[in-house]
Amino acid sequence: MVQPPSVSLVLATVGLAVVVGLCVAAGPVLAAGAVAVAGSVLAWGWVVLLDLPSPRGVIGVVAGAAVGSAGLAAVRLDEPLLRWVPVGLALGLIAAFAHQILRTDGRSRLTYGLAGTVSGVVVVGAGVPWVGVAVPPGGRWLAGMALLGVVVAVLTELAAQWPRMVPFIVLLGALVAAGLAVLVSGPVWSAWFAGSVGSAGSVGSAGAVASVGLAGPLGSAVSARLAMELSAGAAVLGTFVSQSVRRVMASAPGARSVRAELAVAAASVLVPAGAAYVLLRIFVA
Repeated sequence: MVQPPSVSLVLATVGLAVVVGLCVAAGPVLAAGAVAVAGSVLAWGWVVLLDLPSPRGVIGVVAGAAVGSAGLAAVRLDEPLLRWVPVGLALGLIAAFAHQILRTDGRSRLTYGLAGTVSGVVVVGAGVPWVGVAVPPGGRWLAGMALLGVVVAVLTELAAQWPRMVPFIVLLGALVAAGLAVLVSGPVWSAWFAGSVGSAGSVGSAGAVASVGLAGPLGSAVSARLAMELSAGAAVLGTFVSQSVRRVMASAPGARSVRAELAVAAASVLVPAGAAYVLLRIFVA
């Protein structure tokens, strides 16, 4: 049965989503810093969440992969974006194996420890696309909408305290996130107003009005209708992905400790980066 998130999990998720969103909006360098910090937070709680052996080494490997891959993502910001990220993640995987070789505690639970370390590297790697999303201005808006979905998802999960609401939590989160994304997407209203102006014969004014709105750079990069659809789509994907991450990790051995909840919160903020990046590359730039 789905359990409502604890207060600490809600606060950590909302806080990390806000920090990452603000850093992405400020540009790729700060976005890389936010990914490195979130990845380090995940590493610190990951060992407790999965009850991994040799925890200090695992923290070092996962945090190092987060810092290294985020830094490499910010080294070159021209096309192709994120070209050096595979190098950072590959080094993280090599470090995961080297850590097991260098262990001096008898290497108890060797396979489990290696699998847990590699999965941590994969999760932090999934968050690195926030750096690429932060490069074009339109991508920053998509990042904000995806992270809006993350925040809405964890807040709507509080409704799980009422058993009758449990089957509708995913749908509720998606609907609320999409509605808020549409509400804050200025191109929706500017497109409607532009259509009214255009019908009166002021075609030039219609085009000018259609290019403005709260979606800003995204509204100027694509049509107003597509900007609205992308905003809603990013918010819904952020909701689905973050909820899926929490559902999967809820069954982990140490999921109820505060330290593990920080890892869950960091993962639910990092993993949706891929969805936002895919939308950006397909539809915007």
